[in-house]
Amino acid sequence: MNISCCRNSFYPLLLLAGLVLASSSDAGAAWILPQEAFQRTKAVFADFGLAMEPDISEQAESLEPQGSRESVLALLPYFDPWNGFDRFSRVKPDSLEVFQDRDARLEPDFSIKLNSTSSGSILEVSPKRGLHGLRIAIDPGHMGGDLWDRRTDKYVTDKNGRKISEGLLTLQTALLLEKELTDLGAQVLLTRRELSPVTNQIYESFDLNPYAEATFRESSLLEWFQQLLGTAPAGTDLFNAFRKSSNLREIYSEAQRPLYFILKADLDARAQLINDFAPDLTLILHFDTAGNPRQVSKGHNGTKAYVPGAFLPEELGTRENRFALVRHLAQPEMWKSSVGLSSEILKQIRSQMQIPIDSSGGGGSIREAAPGVFARNLVLTRKIHGTALAYLECLFYNDPLEFKAFSQNQYFMTIGARSYGYSERLVQLSKAIRDGVLSFSSQSNNHRE
Repeated sequence: MNISCCRNSFYPLLLLAGLVLASSSDAGAAWILPQEAFQRTKAVFADFGLAMEPDISEQAESLEPQGSRESVLALLPYFDPWNGFDRFSRVKPDSLEVFQDRDARLEPDFSIKLNSTSSGSILEVSPKRGLHGLRIAIDPGHMGGDLWDRRTDKYVTDKNGRKISEGLLTLQTALLLEKELTDLGAQVLLTRRELSPVTNQIYESFDLNPYAEATFRESSLLEWFQQLLGTAPAGTDLFNAFRKSSNLREIYSEAQRPLYFILKADLDARAQLINDFAPDLTLILHFDTAGNPRQVSKGHNGTKAYVPGAFLPEELGTRENRFALVRHLAQPEMWKSSVGLSSEILKQIRSQMQIPIDSSGGGGSIREAAPGVFARNLVLTRKIHGTALAYLECLFYNDPLEFKAFSQNQYFMTIGARSYGYSERLVQLSKAIRDGVLSFSSQSNNHRE
């Protein structure tokens, strides 16, 4: 029988029998037990000298239980819509158990305690108190400046050669918003104040190897990795198959320097700053594009936000990522606050700036939590924890009308030693975000002291 031709109907039966397809190619496809796939993966990592992932069982045990079995089950459709985490875990009445080995679930990894009912307090700020005592972190996305605009490709130009930098827009918005919020009594952290990266690492000379190793480990559930697992048992033949892999050579290549710096080293630094600050609220500022992302479009605008969630099955191959998912599940009220904060900000942007709510979400790896608010497993939504978080795609800055408005230098601010112009439109945006924060705060019933 040709298994590959009828995989869709046959595959569930094999899963029930405890088998997984380690290689989906027609030639040499090999069905192996989940436990065998896990052992081969460990052997490959050991052969390449990858250290074991740090044990986080104590960290998991120290999590203050705020979720219940019911709250975990209610959130799982937003965090695990494709049931990838389900293959690593068991939800019990009083605990959530996580395993190292997918499907077999024979190798315990860590667990967290669950309450009989959900609990946990997040935020309580009455209208009379304004934002006094509230800790707010703001992360202006990207970097800005000619050098980093080229390296990140985060800028838009029009036919006349005018350019708008997303990294500059986010920083100017953050600086304006910081003043609005501090005037209302909030303590505000900005992850950057310059047109530069947040990380202290040097782009030209930072060591790629730790990031390559992390990427290799994160690849264990990707199709190419799973196919290679099916080529041979643990041993020389299997290890050589990985050494010859073009995918693995690419992971360790110099060509990955921009990606590892921008999406790993720099985002890790931002997440660390925010987690160390322990904010009540976190605002991550970005602007979106439609069509050709480097040019003014024919006209599309909208506002949306992301909150933690929607882990893809292939993103759960590491203990770090599984624990990140569990840490969010353990704080159901915090996730609800993220949705509430995002919703209030979007409402203010819509009403004050006449920008519609964007219902597209921006991709397939999402799950809608509220109108314009989507669960998505971005680096910062995954790594930042213990805070109500709104990852804002404020508007489409390559929309012709927005591009024209942002090109008007009606005011100026100094960044570093240079003066940069900005528009009334940016002032409107900062006030809309401020009012969204105020609206959310006035509606909250709890306060983290």
